[in-house]
Amino acid sequence: MTMTSHNSLAYERVRDGILQLIVDQSLGEGDRLPSQRELSSRFGVSQRTVMRGIDELSDRGLLERRIGSGVYVNNLDTSRIGRAAHHLLARPQRRAVQQITVGVLTDAQADLHRQEMLRQLQQVAATSHLDLLIRTVDVNCDPQQLFGQVLDISQQNCDAILIHGLFETLHDSQSLWEQYFDRSSIPLVFTHHIPRTDPIHYWGTEFGKLIDKPTFSRRICEMVVQYIMAMGCERVGFWGLRDMPDHAFNAMVRFVQICAQHNLACQVGLIGSRVETADEIVRQWLPFEKHTVIYCYDDQAAQRLMTSLHKHGVRIPEQVGVIGHNDTEISQYTDPPLTSVKFPFDFVARAILHYISTWVRNGHPSHLPEIAIPRLTVRQSCGGQLILGSRLEQTINQINRDNRGNFHIRLQESES
Repeated sequence: MTMTSHNSLAYERVRDGILQLIVDQSLGEGDRLPSQRELSSRFGVSQRTVMRGIDELSDRGLLERRIGSGVYVNNLDTSRIGRAAHHLLARPQRRAVQQITVGVLTDAQADLHRQEMLRQLQQVAATSHLDLLIRTVDVNCDPQQLFGQVLDISQQNCDAILIHGLFETLHDSQSLWEQYFDRSSIPLVFTHHIPRTDPIHYWGTEFGKLIDKPTFSRRICEMVVQYIMAMGCERVGFWGLRDMPDHAFNAMVRFVQICAQHNLACQVGLIGSRVETADEIVRQWLPFEKHTVIYCYDDQAAQRLMTSLHKHGVRIPEQVGVIGHNDTEISQYTDPPLTSVKFPFDFVARAILHYISTWVRNGHPSHLPEIAIPRLTVRQSCGGQLILGSRLEQTINQINRDNRGNFHIRLQESES
């Protein structure tokens, strides 16, 4: 007989299945349950989900964990087991969709990229029967403090926990997460990989299937270079940060390589945190005798470049075109409005929350049955309208047709 509806959370199905097992096999006090591995195979869920089902029954006093030995029916009147099973059998069926609460820990001083990502997570959650319990954490806190925050939020009736960003704090902290995995069966998901932790806790392990890494990064570079070539530019630059993460550094190398394949000379400028470093590089690049297009690490870096160019009397886009990356809200308010590669924030938010919700509901995570494609939003900063004029839209459409869905360039409607 079935003890729970199909729409129950995975750990509840495990919990109820264990009770059913006890009743069907007439297990009495002191009898040992099958191993977690066997129960995982029986119920088709992860061992952590099995742990959570056992935890709930242990909290009710129906089971007893014995370290190094296993899990046993507790030393109680075993009729309580039967009454518990009867209660669960008789309870009303669940609603068709189960509301899930996800605890989110994020950086209190988040940059524009992480702020936009958090906003998209909230939007997706609002339409997906998910509640987000968001807490901000000081980026300078040590790993032990973050670990304490995780343990605390795990006690707030959360079904899963997402650690969004906080890369610096998480560095070399894997031993703490091993402690968490030993203590709790609540799914914990990071937005980047922590060395020597189970890949299941890094949603990007699945995301790699969605964006076909490193092909996604290469397609972005190809898209930007083809658009630059369509404008007839002969001089190209890459504007980045000295302390860029590895994936951004690798993307810079790909961009330079693809430029070389198309016989485009590419200068690289890497700036530090001080304003003066941007000015120093711009002075080194002066004068801009030929029209130059500079592709930037992100929109904030592009804004710093544009500020420095203005300061040195360089006209944008007449002398220098600028292309950003991420297409955050700031792109629409720079002077002139910034052409930018659109980071798929909405897609990533759906992918993360789908990964988490399927883990909670089914006992194992799964990824979306679709992939992301690179996109470029063309505004005034790149010089496309200035150089191509009325041919700009036609040129963009031709590039899109030639690349058959590998990427998509669009002209912002307000400027067409």
